[in-house]
Amino acid sequence: MMETLERWRPQAPKARRIVEILLETGLIFLVMILIGYYFPKGEIAYPIGSIIAIINLLRLCFGQFLRDCFDFLYRWRWVVALIVFAILVKNKIHTSNAASFSEFFTPDASVDDSILFGTYREIRSDEYAVQLPYYFSQYFNHFDQISHQMSVGGQDMIVGYNAPVLGFSLIGKPFVWGYLLFGNEYGLSWYFSLKTILMVMVSMEMFHILTRNKWMAVFGSFILTYSPAMQWWYSPHFYDVFFWSVTLFVVGYWFFMFRGWKKWAMTLLAICSLTGFVLALFPSLQVPVGLLALCLMIACLWRDRADLKFPKWDWLNVATVVIGVGVVLIPTLLSMRGGLDLLNNTVYPGKRVATGGMANRAHWMYFINPMSIIQPFVDPSLSNNSELSSYTHFGVACVLFFPYLGWFLFKQKNNSRYVGLVLFVSMIIQGLFMYFKIPEWLAKATLLSYCNRMQTVYGFTGTIFTVWTIWIVTQVRIPYQKTVSLIVCVIYALMAMSVAHYMTIPSTIDAFNTVLGQHTLDALGGTEVATNLVAAFLAFMFWLAFTKWRQLFLALMIGWTTLSGCLVNPIMRSCASVTDYAFARKVAEIAKEDPDAWWLTTGHDFSQALVLANGGKVLNGVNFYPDFEKWELIDPKGKYKDLENRYAHILVEITNDKTMSVEKIQNDWVMLRIPSSDLEKLDVSYLAGGERVKLLLDGHDYPYTILWHDPKTDDYIFDIDPKHQKASNPTEKADLETEKTDSSTEISAEENSSGTQLQTSRTKSSS
Repeated sequence: MMETLERWRPQAPKARRIVEILLETGLIFLVMILIGYYFPKGEIAYPIGSIIAIINLLRLCFGQFLRDCFDFLYRWRWVVALIVFAILVKNKIHTSNAASFSEFFTPDASVDDSILFGTYREIRSDEYAVQLPYYFSQYFNHFDQISHQMSVGGQDMIVGYNAPVLGFSLIGKPFVWGYLLFGNEYGLSWYFSLKTILMVMVSMEMFHILTRNKWMAVFGSFILTYSPAMQWWYSPHFYDVFFWSVTLFVVGYWFFMFRGWKKWAMTLLAICSLTGFVLALFPSLQVPVGLLALCLMIACLWRDRADLKFPKWDWLNVATVVIGVGVVLIPTLLSMRGGLDLLNNTVYPGKRVATGGMANRAHWMYFINPMSIIQPFVDPSLSNNSELSSYTHFGVACVLFFPYLGWFLFKQKNNSRYVGLVLFVSMIIQGLFMYFKIPEWLAKATLLSYCNRMQTVYGFTGTIFTVWTIWIVTQVRIPYQKTVSLIVCVIYALMAMSVAHYMTIPSTIDAFNTVLGQHTLDALGGTEVATNLVAAFLAFMFWLAFTKWRQLFLALMIGWTTLSGCLVNPIMRSCASVTDYAFARKVAEIAKEDPDAWWLTTGHDFSQALVLANGGKVLNGVNFYPDFEKWELIDPKGKYKDLENRYAHILVEITNDKTMSVEKIQNDWVMLRIPSSDLEKLDVSYLAGGERVKLLLDGHDYPYTILWHDPKTDDYIFDIDPKHQKASNPTEKADLETEKTDSSTEISAEENSSGTQLQTSRTKSSS
């Protein structure tokens, strides 16, 4: 006990340490104020930031105690992660952007109450308007592999965003287990919570293997998981590929290093990881990221070859992995063959061939985007916030510094040189491909033809390279390190500043005005000068990593990542953001009574999403690959074959035209214009639309029943199934009028406030 107390006894800190701690505390308060003042529901930052600041100040006197606490938490990190995961799922916490539906439908108060922190991002529609409805719809599809909830011919739900399917594929899809075990509400929390927690944990293991330092492992895990690019592209496929590649690296490394029961644990995890990686089905990322993970693993094993032993019995583990993966993947892939063939032969995205050159007019892709720290606060109306997001990395500076660093490591025969060499060569290849176009035949021969998102792989590699470089310069004494690093950082700053004019983004000025104020912006010299200053500051920040003030650099990196990445997605509770709308409740009620009926939604794309998520079968639901049986009903002559042969959001407009038409809005969006006279041919029972649809139905005397109407948005749900319409003889008409009168007196105050359920009917005059 006395020894323990002696270890924790306050010691007089050195002056530099005092300054570092005070500066870090000031940074914590700055981040706290920015979040609390500017960010929606950001008041929670005040108590959390204050606690973190107090803990940081305690390092002045109780540094050893806090280090021991860190060591304890790190040793039991997987147990801590499990406890946190259980708490989050129990309280139905998630980070979906589904509250974006409230922009288009009248929400209950519970929708706003479900937002605990932050704000939803409408730009993430591929998550909340496509993937989430796919996942929720599987509950109504009994988790079968083929779903007719959004497809006449059937959609393979493993191909379709890797939705929860009861079968062998589940071994590689732990994120969706919650949907099958506990239903949609807890499944939503399970999916998002497990995704984040596991990414943090496996990234921590990866950086621990690369650096052999637990502090750098935690730091690297944080800036990778919460980088703006990762968070803006959080779902669906993008994030999964990076997660599984990191997992494969970690599992592969320990598979060869562990012995005994741990070896068998890694054997089972290898089967899961390989299955999950293959089923991510995003080759534009899988090819480059998978190769990077493999090369890094080989480099680390070669670095640690003195500890590597591979007795002949270990071939049994290898055989188990091969057999296990075969048993899971072969039947799964065979069952998916039809869907995969259709997907690979679509006009879009199946026919895309990448030949490089995507960054030759967007040089900022090589650097940290200075705007990334502004985007979460003001959410400017960019062309696509996700496309403009970046990682928090200094890949260019690391590439410039590595020739000198690598020369020294090779001269000293330091085994870590192999890891650095893999990262250096990878970044050179990725960077060149981003800038220069190559012949199509060469792209296909090298598999680079799949890599249409190389800038994101480049940023991922740059993040790993940044953390590794910071660690290595603390482990070896390199001659003239400060001088060389200063020259590198000056060159880096000039390069980053030279491309500031390429960052002329819509609403940039408004964004800076909002946060800085017009007077401050004018004093700085305008938007471009402000961007230059941020780029120069980032370069200076990185230079600190090569000095004795590197701890301050780590704190600044964490602060930048907190502001630019941690604030992207909201923190939500429950699935009220999916179910608590008058429109959604009425859909759920109708779908429960008539589960096999088809729906058609008009106007914006979000009606189909809510109908699908709440149990309805949507004729114009998003199809991951083309549903040719559906298109045969709509376009039997195949006039619009090329427009139909794609992954597609299908917007519908009811028209007065005599013929149907299809128009491409963008590669993954088509507009389907259907004459009202053709509705009966589609065998649709329910139609969701606005006042314009009602006028068209009235104008053509089309029989319908209004099942629901929201006076605030003028949204309707019509029953247009002829089988459901009332007969038109006088007796039945009288009965119908009585029914209408009786039902109108039963409309509750709540229904009048959010949507009116009406029972009005029209019949064809010829009847």
